Amino acid sequence: MTDTADTDPFAELLPGGLVLLEHWQAPEISVQRTVKGAFRHWLEQFQGGGPEPGLDGPEERDDLPALADEALDRIAPPVERAMAPARLGDELRRALDQIRSVSHSALNTVAIVAPPFCGVAPALAALADLEDEGWRVLPAPPHRRLTATEAHRWWSEQDLSGRWVIPELAHYWLRHPDGLALVSALFERLARAGAEPDGSEGLVGCSSWCWQFWTRYLPTGLPLHAFTPAPLDACRLGTWLQGLTLSAAHAPLTLHHRRDTAPVLPRPSDAEFRPGGYLRELAATARGNAGVALELWRHALRAVPDAPESGQLAAQVASLDDLSLPAVPPDPSSSLGFVLHGLLQHDGLDPDDLAACTGLAPVTVALSLDRLARARLVVGNADGVWRLTALGYPAARRYLQGWGFPMDAF
Repeated sequence: MTDTADTDPFAELLPGGLVLLEHWQAPEISVQRTVKGAFRHWLEQFQGGGPEPGLDGPEERDDLPALADEALDRIAPPVERAMAPARLGDELRRALDQIRSVSHSALNTVAIVAPPFCGVAPALAALADLEDEGWRVLPAPPHRRLTATEAHRWWSEQDLSGRWVIPELAHYWLRHPDGLALVSALFERLARAGAEPDGSEGLVGCSSWCWQFWTRYLPTGLPLHAFTPAPLDACRLGTWLQGLTLSAAHAPLTLHHRRDTAPVLPRPSDAEFRPGGYLRELAATARGNAGVALELWRHALRAVPDAPESGQLAAQVASLDDLSLPAVPPDPSSSLGFVLHGLLQHDGLDPDDLAACTGLAPVTVALSLDRLARARLVVGNADGVWRLTALGYPAARRYLQGWGFPMDAF
């Protein structure tokens, strides 16, 4: 490994590049971690492991002092800075150009399918800002519920020549009888374009949960090739986190782990890095998801008591088992599961659309969102759209899988 202290701070936002969707594999997880995860889910659901109403959740289970916000941001930048959309968009474009250059088949329209928090949608939206590239972003229509005639008319008014991009397909539909026409009409238009190639290049960003629903309804032979960012295994994750630390801190970092003597992150001078158990557990818990791994990492960083005033940054990292992570509160009615699943399939919804796609009463949706927000699993924005939090995503996914909801492949 070469010294990266003076290189572009976010030079590699896409470690491993893009891979075919069917080639994606989650980082290996130990039997011990699997058993711990199953046991934690059992405790959460049958022994009231979720936070009580009105509380922010239990205290951390370690006695390490908190790291100051300024030091935390210098060691591990927030996700919105680390996953810089313009840079990630440029890396996605270059990765696709490389794939096209070696492909033996036409790749007129490509889908980039990714789990939540990977930064793909904002990165694709930023393609329009690339100079001399000619990408046009197609914004989603203001309403998701259209008749088939209205949907075909809307698509006929969209220019799909040249280079065009849909940042997130999840914003074009609603899991409701009146909310499926837009995506169905898009597939029909892409099928016709595939039969008569016009030289255009299309990019369709699609969350993994949206793809899980629609992949069953793709027309046979649809020329839509699906790729996904390669997962961050322990080695890639360690290198990526080290790069963020070096670029943001501008000072050497001393990192400690009181239960593991092996280096947590690779040193800049390391010619070969073998990740220890901590990074392997972090990569497995995040399932190779960069955004989720970074949020867990930020949550685990702690201050070093009586650290020397040497101009160096010092931190220690708490064990994942000692972290107080969000948990889904027990819910015999399963309404929380329907709300979580609806939010994931559509990359966020407002309460009205959430009630429509789940079939739940508006008051049930409001109460469910309130419970999930106090459990740190969801957060609403100024436009009234609710989304899952990166820190709460592992628990939500584990909950949905445990109760038999249709799952994405990530």
